Amino acid sequence: MTLEGLSFAPGTAAFHVYRGPNPAQLRRIAAEVEPAREFTDAGLPDGTVPPPDANYDHANFYWRLELQ
Repeated sequence: MTLEGLSFAPGTAAFHVYRGPNPAQLRRIAAEVEPAREFTDAGLPDGTVPPPDANYDHANFYWRLELQ
């Protein structure tokens, strides 16, 4: 499979590539890939590293006020 038309912000040094049947089951297949216009996956093995947690830098707290 080939991903085409990739674009990156100026100054991007590398990127990671993930594969999976859905967003909850992604696994990293390539790390520290140099930015390019396309990436070809020729059957790379699945890694053991899941994608980063979207909430790694914060926590959500919900408060509820009840009147009795």
